[in-house]
Amino acid sequence: MKTHTRAVVIGGGILGCSMLYFLTRRGWRDVVLVEKRELTSGATWHAAGQVPALVRSGAGRFQLTSPAADEQRFEDWLRGHLPADGVALTNVTAERGVLALAGPKARGLLAALTTAPLANGDFPWFAAREIEVAGVPVLALRMSLTGELGWELHHAAGDQGRLYDALFDAGAAHGLVDFGLRALESMRLEKGWRRAGLDYGLAATPEEAGLDRLVRPEKGDFLGREAFLAARERTDGERLVSLRIDVGDDAADPWAEEAVLRDAVEIARATSGGHGHRVGHGIALARLPAPHAVPGTALEVEILDRRYPAEVIDGAAYDPAGRRIRA
Repeated sequence: MKTHTRAVVIGGGILGCSMLYFLTRRGWRDVVLVEKRELTSGATWHAAGQVPALVRSGAGRFQLTSPAADEQRFEDWLRGHLPADGVALTNVTAERGVLALAGPKARGLLAALTTAPLANGDFPWFAAREIEVAGVPVLALRMSLTGELGWELHHAAGDQGRLYDALFDAGAAHGLVDFGLRALESMRLEKGWRRAGLDYGLAATPEEAGLDRLVRPEKGDFLGREAFLAARERTDGERLVSLRIDVGDDAADPWAEEAVLRDAVEIARATSGGHGHRVGHGIALARLPAPHAVPGTALEVEILDRRYPAEVIDGAAYDPAGRRIRA
């Protein structure tokens, strides 16, 4: 058994196997992948906690992308609520992959590989289009967790290598590089995007999770509408907010479960946190009692037995107006 290695990849899902594949392509030979069960082209719980997305992929067709840890729960719930006929549900986790292309030059790079129109008027934020990229059929979603202009390119798993190589060939002139989950986590925190299963759970209402703006009760009846309206009238409960943390010259940043205090009294715990490299300060998400969740509220966060000043942010720490992501 090996006792030393250059890198260890934990989890044999699509992220782990893809990482191992690209490391070996770049010349790394002394690497090990650890998985307690079987390798898969899907995802394992090791990569859990990303953001679910429901997309209308065509007339009468929808695609739900769930956090890896919630895949079985989502599927069970959907199957338990299917009508007797007229709707079919298929799990395509093992058949599909996704590459995220993001950055100010993303549109120019993608335009070199597709004839599909990519201007805002043709392909606006949060739109989905079935297009071809370098001859590969993809479901392109105009969205990005990075807070920058970008697309998610959903494709057949067998096409991933060809699509990746084409993107990097075209991206050489634009300075395209890989970025990892830690970088993505930092950018997610700067935008205040919530992570299902980490920042909020099953018991949270849309209001408490800060997702109520995505619910449209005026569109008519739907499952949970009355409960949503009732919860919206409450003034108590919790609110999930972003905190700006000033650690000065200390090399200390939040991670999760740090105490959040007001007037020296603990009122909550951070749900996730890290350093915002674009904004230059620490950021944490926390579920605060509603009276303490007002933007501008002065708080403290305890990190490694020291308390640092913090403030409730009104919106996102980075590009709060969302101009860059909609560029």
